[in-house]
Amino acid sequence: CFTAEMEGTTKGPLGIQYSSIMATKGDDDGEFYLRYYQGTASNFLEFELTPSFTLRYVNSSPPSLIRRSCTLSNTTVSEFKRIVRESGVMELDDNKWPQPKEGNTRAELEIKLMNTHISFNSEFLTSLTSVSASSDPEGLGIFFNSCIEVKGFAGSLIRGHFNKRPI
Repeated sequence: CFTAEMEGTTKGPLGIQYSSIMATKGDDDGEFYLRYYQGTASNFLEFELTPSFTLRYVNSSPPSLIRRSCTLSNTTVSEFKRIVRESGVMELDDNKWPQPKEGNTRAELEIKLMNTHISFNSEFLTSLTSVSASSDPEGLGIFFNSCIEVKGFAGSLIRGHFNKRPI
């Protein structure tokens, strides 16, 4: 079993030391929390952005488990908030979305922004064709695209921060 863990590092990809002081919140959105999960119980990918601006990443693909964590700046967290606000995902309802069957891949998105807390759960969809065939194609399409944006942005931050080769 191979396990790679790197928690709370203060060195960037070029070996430059960064301050361990966390950025303060510069907007009036209050507490912000975001979690994205995709997978099954044993094979999954998860991103979590905590109110303390810590981005956590876990990738479990047996036999390996990879964990990464870094602290983000206020500007970067504001970009996550912008993605959430502009997507319209906070106004959705997942009642008509396909629910994952036991053992199937699922997609979850949980967000707390201002005084609103949402938690969506759906069968993991791999294409817009699957989205358009659902009973709520508009809402599921917004959810699908929001997940792609969050996953892409968080993934690029993790890859950039922990890249071992200088650019």
